[in-house]
Amino acid sequence: MTTETKINEKRKHRCVIVDDDPLLVELLEAYINDTPELTFAGSFTNASDAIQMLSDEQQIDFLFLDIKMDGISGIEAAVKLRDTVKYLIFITAYSQYAMDAHQVNADQYLLKPVSYSKFISCLNGLLEKNNRQQRLS
Repeated sequence: MTTETKINEKRKHRCVIVDDDPLLVELLEAYINDTPELTFAGSFTNASDAIQMLSDEQQIDFLFLDIKMDGISGIEAAVKLRDTVKYLIFITAYSQYAMDAHQVNADQYLLKPVSYSKFISCLNGLLEKNNRQQRLS
């Protein structure tokens, strides 16, 4: 990717993708792999598997989650996974679920298609907000 990244944390941030669209999973995985401060920790094509595998995980920094999937929705998965991830980011084609995402304490809500610059801007915004909050504490 040609867009310069700003993320400059001391450690790599672990990222997981939950989406039933293999093309989006592939795209997000490429974005993660093209960003030195991020590490790809896995992907799931359905929320049930993600819940089962991630519910005990304590090391996920960014969870990228679709909303409309077969079986359990991304909103339902977010309720179960919210406390196990630092940042919850919905990536969806549906704007009408933004309020639902807000109610499960999503950190960000991105509409598809997601460019690399939008992806990086989202992550930098979340990290900067976190840094400001830490300075105020």
